[in-house]
Amino acid sequence: MALLSATPFVFGALEYSLQGALYDPLQPALATILVAGFEGYVLYRRSEQRRSTLARQFSQFLSPSVVQRLANSDTEAILSGEKREITILLSDIRGFTTMSEQLGAQEIGKVVNHFLGLATDEILKRDGTIDKFMGDAVLAFWNAPLDQPDHRERALEAGLALIERVKRENAGFAARGHPSIEIGVAIETGICS
Repeated sequence: MALLSATPFVFGALEYSLQGALYDPLQPALATILVAGFEGYVLYRRSEQRRSTLARQFSQFLSPSVVQRLANSDTEAILSGEKREITILLSDIRGFTTMSEQLGAQEIGKVVNHFLGLATDEILKRDGTIDKFMGDAVLAFWNAPLDQPDHRERALEAGLALIERVKRENAGFAARGHPSIEIGVAIETGICS
């Protein structure tokens, strides 16, 4: 782009020297301003496109506030991979195999989807990152890709809130004809890369 910005001056000087034309520095200056404006617009559009792509890719797994912070940060450095301390939460439905043998596929699908929806809500409320869903389980973590000094507390709050919410929802499960469920929650903090 710098070479493109200098082009009007070079052509103006070339025209002056080859044809003996009067060199008007205003024309190349105006052309340079136009080129610089276009360059600024291109850089702005690229930045907005990067933010939009990032938001679309991560919105299913991160809370909106984390997606916003990620879009406004140096994502190259953040996403390049590093060793850092994170807190991981794993939660699943206890007795799931037995339950799935007793219920039909549609019924077990409703139970699992409802539980994973509750888990997703509680994790995202505390700015956790959902890594994956595995059958009746969810795996999430905190303190990556962005720093969260209180990552242990956030994971613990999410786990406790999920346990309490499932207890409250069990009454609703029974009213809808679903069996009540019990869940397990495991939380661990350590260095990961």
